[in-house]
Amino acid sequence: NQFTIKQDVPAGTFLGANEPEKQAKGWVEGSCNSSDTVMITVRKPEPVEVHITAVDTICNGSSTVMTASAENGYPGEFLYTWTPNTGLSSTNQAVVTANPTSTTTYTVMVRDGNGCIDTAKKTLYVYPLPMVTIDPVAVVCLNAGETYVTALVNANGGTATQFGYEWTSNFYHATAMNGTTNQQQVTNIPTINDQRYTVYLTVTENVMSCSTTDSTVITVKDEVAPTIEANKNSV
Repeated sequence: NQFTIKQDVPAGTFLGANEPEKQAKGWVEGSCNSSDTVMITVRKPEPVEVHITAVDTICNGSSTVMTASAENGYPGEFLYTWTPNTGLSSTNQAVVTANPTSTTTYTVMVRDGNGCIDTAKKTLYVYPLPMVTIDPVAVVCLNAGETYVTALVNANGGTATQFGYEWTSNFYHATAMNGTTNQQQVTNIPTINDQRYTVYLTVTENVMSCSTTDSTVITVKDEVAPTIEANKNSV
């Protein structure tokens, strides 16, 4: 026998905002004029909800992952839309990478299989990097052997009150630098005429551990010997 299941509520029927469920009559018809009826309860799914998980603050120039999580709603695939697209790796994925250059508020909209939507917002604060400028030494005499390098450092709009200093150099046999202030003594400068060496300083502030690097080039020059010419017309 062939049986057909019918109901008096069409497929895809939506329930009203204040209508949590609906009773529908269904029946089974057979090929021998036999039938039976049942009551079908159509229930409204829970409203779709979306939440964003991410850090609150990043250092300028850094990136972070933001994750949108949808729950409830009509079963099936959720569709995501992020705005604005500033600094985002994607605008239609649940998980995106963000690296804005200034504080930005992102909004994600999720749509479920019934077309119902929900939105969530996340403000990502961008913390400024400390500003560092090394006072250039420029030239060191060939036999000087050492020099001092000084840097100017400020919070550059941040709230840092302390800084960490890491000095490095490409002087392949210079004394290891471990200064903890904005001034560093560079010793054992190789005595190679017209050779250029670079000194680097990485400064890290104490609020968000944001860091920035600057460098200066030191050139080793031979001392210029004075030249004396005799005046052949003199007596």
